Amino acid sequence: MAGQALKESDVDGVRTVWTPSSGTFTAVLSFRAGRADETLATSGISHLSEHLALYGLGRDGHPVRFNGRVDDVTTSFVFQGAPEDVVGALAKVCHDLHDPPIERLDVERQILLSEEDQRSTRGALPSMLRRRYGSATFGLAAYAELGLRRLQADDLASWTSAKYTSGNAVLAIAGTLPPGLRLPLPDGHAAGPPTPSSALERTPGWYGEGGGTASLLTTVKRSSAVAALRFVLDKALTSRLRYELGASYSPMVGYEPRDGNYAHLWAVAEAVEGKGREVTRGVLELINDAARQLPAVTAIEQWRASVFEQQNQPGFAENWAFGYARDLLLGAPKRTYEQLLEEASATGPEQVRDAAVEAAWNALYRLPKETTHLPGLTLTPVWSRAEIRGTSFAPVGQARSASSLVAGPSGTMIIVRGVQRITVLTEDVSALLSWPSGRRMLIGRDGFSLDIDPAQWDNGTAATALIDAHVPAAKVVPMPESPEEAGLDQTPRKESTSWLWPLRKHT
Repeated sequence: MAGQALKESDVDGVRTVWTPSSGTFTAVLSFRAGRADETLATSGISHLSEHLALYGLGRDGHPVRFNGRVDDVTTSFVFQGAPEDVVGALAKVCHDLHDPPIERLDVERQILLSEEDQRSTRGALPSMLRRRYGSATFGLAAYAELGLRRLQADDLASWTSAKYTSGNAVLAIAGTLPPGLRLPLPDGHAAGPPTPSSALERTPGWYGEGGGTASLLTTVKRSSAVAALRFVLDKALTSRLRYELGASYSPMVGYEPRDGNYAHLWAVAEAVEGKGREVTRGVLELINDAARQLPAVTAIEQWRASVFEQQNQPGFAENWAFGYARDLLLGAPKRTYEQLLEEASATGPEQVRDAAVEAAWNALYRLPKETTHLPGLTLTPVWSRAEIRGTSFAPVGQARSASSLVAGPSGTMIIVRGVQRITVLTEDVSALLSWPSGRRMLIGRDGFSLDIDPAQWDNGTAATALIDAHVPAAKVVPMPESPEEAGLDQTPRKESTSWLWPLRKHT
């Protein structure tokens, strides 16, 4: 059994987990630092640090196979090869994290910006992350890595010294603990999970966007009951929309740990032409039906059988070790595989229904834009509540659908039709994007954004000068001339106006 084979130790202050393996010797060194720990103005700093740390291995033609990965909450380095070669690679990466080849900074920056161009921030899941979390913590994965355009050597030094320490790392090994293993990292403390931001007033909530796809995103406490709920919901959604109604070709329900204690549960269904109403209804009813009635015992038994079968799959012990190590890093409660099986055996329909009730209360729905009022669900904010005082500027040209632009020390605001407004408070600015042409984009922590072209406002250069004067330099991101090069979603949130930008996952 996996729990019996798992060993724990300490290497130079780094928590270490290993399990015997007949496969290729593999080591995964992970740090509790990821995109959700960054800010919008520094986003990409984990990715850039990872690239620089691995550069030397690639340049020198090191015999190990290696890769790096950054997700919301971790930065990980994976090595495979002969144990003595992996030992050398681990020591080198630990060294190069804190003494990176800074002369490569601009080259790796451009490589990552090119990679960014291939990654889409559109789609249902990024949209829901932006609406749920805004432009901070777990919402950052739905934005381009804007910090890549401004990060310098000092930024990297501060980040690596704080994040890539022995106390904030875990090493997992598939194989025996090799002789001579050293992890030369500075001392440091384990970092707790980032406190999630929120752009929602309350849940359950919804918003209309796009057409043809209905989706939901919710948060739930991690448990076997939630894993069973995902299984039950996936079967129900597929049975209903794919086979009974023929309304969606590949509806799906997913589950992914967010941190040590909570997870994201999501569903996405794209409608077959003419079946939009059926898909919307199916997604809206999915979790609520599970919260109202007990799931079938047969469905729970099928899920339980799949859990028990996992231990018979090739590579299971190794994967369990890697997952166990990750949970150590995230601060999740420790449990062996035997304890997981006991929990699965004790999970019944009542526990799954209780998980569904929690999921239903926390749900956010993204529905086709033609959707109207939904009883019991709160429409997410379309306009800002905050109002500021400052200098007013009249619109010209394409901006005439706005009433006025107001800029001052406390923030920037555009008033529409005299009563509706989009406001970004100075204290809540996540980033100020600055184009050579004088164009500015303010992105607020709540996800509201203002795109201001001075040519569209009377004395517009004075307006942008006011903005520049009150936003800290550390939040200013220099941009290329073309907005499309910035990797930003430009779909209007409410109206097709050039001055209003929308609420805006690293794969």
